Amino acid sequence: MRLFLIGMVGTGLLACVGEDLLPVAASSDAASLPTADELAGFFTRALIENDDEEMRATARDGILHLGPHASIVLVNRLVSADGDDFEEIATLLDRVGTFEVVPALQNIYASSDDVPTRRDCLRAITAIVSRTSFDASTGRPILPAVVSTLSIVGEWSSNWGPVTIRAADVATSDGREHVVGSWIQGAGMNGIITRGTYDSSTRVFEYAFSEPWHSQTGTARLTCSEDGRTMAGTWAFDGGGGGSWTMER
Repeated sequence: MRLFLIGMVGTGLLACVGEDLLPVAASSDAASLPTADELAGFFTRALIENDDEEMRATARDGILHLGPHASIVLVNRLVSADGDDFEEIATLLDRVGTFEVVPALQNIYASSDDVPTRRDCLRAITAIVSRTSFDASTGRPILPAVVSTLSIVGEWSSNWGPVTIRAADVATSDGREHVVGSWIQGAGMNGIITRGTYDSSTRVFEYAFSEPWHSQTGTARLTCSEDGRTMAGTWAFDGGGGGSWTMER
């Protein structure tokens, strides 16, 4: 039996099962919503349990959007995987794996006589090490805090000065994060992000800005990195001229 979500009633959803309408609980309480780990488990199961390539591709995208949040879940699933599933998960760890999973990958490598398994583990470890910084005096890895790509709200440094992005008080159902903000370009030069949207599915941040100190307005389009730490793109004045804009948090 297939279930179709067909609309909203108040703060809930209506689902159609056959010819019957059933209420589906919906909540805005963050504590009752799925965690990143739970979503990583959901996407990983969808990847492994489905033969439909379109569904598998969608599950891969979900894992990549979660980024480092999916690392532990993936390596736990890797322990019981084999064949093509093992290669699939190891390839995702190439992209999103964090240094915390390296010991598990080393153990799998050491305990296996299977060449493809050892190759996949070695490739994943190498990819993770390549994006890890190490303390010059101790040789220990410097472990960054996990950053989500689901939101860009917060403090950023940029090539045009420190930027603050805040959630906008906008009622919307388009799935995008609506924001406003500001930046300090220099003494007496306080820029304003008058309106903007961030689409976590594409990691694209589009916004309009104002520079009151010389009566300029413009727009910009930046793309957030897979690890959620940087954004890069271009800006343009409405009257012509533009350049690059990069941000880091």
